Amino acid sequence: VKSYNLSFDGENSGSRTYGQPITLIDSNEKPGYVFSGWYDGEIKYEDGMPMPAYDLNLVSKYEPIAYTIAFDANGGSGPAMDPFKDVKYDQELTLPACEYTREGHDFVRWTNATGNVFAAGATVSNLTTVEQGDQPAERRIGH
Repeated sequence: VKSYNLSFDGENSGSRTYGQPITLIDSNEKPGYVFSGWYDGEIKYEDGMPMPAYDLNLVSKYEPIAYTIAFDANGGSGPAMDPFKDVKYDQELTLPACEYTREGHDFVRWTNATGNVFAAGATVSNLTTVEQGDQPAERRIGH
């Protein structure tokens, strides 16, 4: 029975005997993404699948997380601004002008919970790297 090389993302993991079950390794974490599996082309490998009769390089695939950006009036008033829903990690978007008003105040900037500051019209991306279960993470930015 012949043996073939098994690699994960190009890193040789040694030889495996044809037909024997493959044990998959853990993937590397990729901020802003969720690991979706090990693939040989379009074939997704599962733990225990048999070693094929060729050298196999399994490639990790990841899917970007999705999140919502909601706009907080921060003490201001006016109709609620529509949130940006299903924003994908690495997706760029342009922040809108503020539609809220606040007595005695002029809008200067949007600010998120971690203190990052963004001008209206700024192009932003990757406002979170955190996935919250099956629900998209919500990131609020305030007036």
